[in-house]
Amino acid sequence: MIETVVALVMLMENQIPKYYYQPDISQCLKAKRIVERNNSNASYQCIVSKAEVIENDDGSKSIIKIVKSKDDKFYQMFNNRVY
Repeated sequence: MIETVVALVMLMENQIPKYYYQPDISQCLKAKRIVERNNSNASYQCIVSKAEVIENDDGSKSIIKIVKSKDDKFYQMFNNRVY
């Protein structure tokens, strides 16, 4: 299903190789601080965007893909509510 989510995205050379579902913006910012301390090879951003999401067997959610839309500034310039 497609819904608006908070996602922690990894950016490398203007590509998005990985993205992670986060329950809210505060959890995302906390996870961002942790990964940036441990990994300096990539940059990370928390975004609010539309995404295709599935629910895992344990009840957690995972992002299948971030959905492009005409109004989604994240896909235009990686600036869609970036924190």
